[in-house]
Amino acid sequence: TQPENLAFVERIRQELFDHYPGSLGLAEILSANELAVMAEYTGGDRRFHTAYGFIFFSPELTPALIRHAVETVFECDPTAWPSWAFSNHDSIRAVSRLATEDGDLTAAKLLIVLVTTLPGNGFIYQGDELGLPHGQVPFDRLVDPEGIAMWPNHARRDGARTPMPWQGDSPHGGFSTVEPWLPLDQRHRPLAVDKAEANPQSCLWLTRRWLALRKQHPALRWGEFRFVRAEDAVLWFERWNDTETLTCLFNLSAAPQRVDLNAPVGQCLIAESAEVKGNGLALGSYGFMVWVEAKG
Repeated sequence: TQPENLAFVERIRQELFDHYPGSLGLAEILSANELAVMAEYTGGDRRFHTAYGFIFFSPELTPALIRHAVETVFECDPTAWPSWAFSNHDSIRAVSRLATEDGDLTAAKLLIVLVTTLPGNGFIYQGDELGLPHGQVPFDRLVDPEGIAMWPNHARRDGARTPMPWQGDSPHGGFSTVEPWLPLDQRHRPLAVDKAEANPQSCLWLTRRWLALRKQHPALRWGEFRFVRAEDAVLWFERWNDTETLTCLFNLSAAPQRVDLNAPVGQCLIAESAEVKGNGLALGSYGFMVWVEAKG
């Protein structure tokens, strides 16, 4: 965050990214004040196109944290364009942080929909579209030097880097024909791509269906936003443009939640463990619903 960096970033934008139409300048922000820096480095049209930070890699993902992060970036600069991620190769997989060590299918689906409804870009880390829990790697199979040196503290990065399971019943999950550098977590076999493609209730099916729906609703990609509620376990926000309003409701806990609504539910786009009851919405464990209403 040296002051001369911004001039250098603007030079990169002008002489490199703008020279190749369709290219994307993505910054990775690690700073004591990462949200403000994220806004500073992506605001306007002369710096990076977007940036992501690490605020959502905290041990606890809460509605209050999400609201704080999103609102802070756009308060710092309304023209900023953040990218959000819940998992990466250096962190414990989000579904194991949000739910349990063994993950939770509904929680995995919630994370996919949530990260792609927030204003900005959503990053889906490989394996999250399958709902993979964090991999278990015994000490004698660790290869990450930091993980080995700091065992048993902060020794879990390798668990996010285990082989991608393509074929549930094949040796090494179809990842390779020889022993891979990290062992396949046996809990990942039932979630392998071939098994997920044969199961309409899988996280992979939901991911593909939801991303196709997202492309059909510009308000989810470029629209305005407003948080209605972000307390306890309930996250409720709206996305809208001139033609439609989308309401997004999430229960970020295993405990059932009831939400009183101020208007009837519109056309449901996607839902899991959610049911309209009277003038409210009952959300089960990690339940969520997104619905749309046309304007005019």
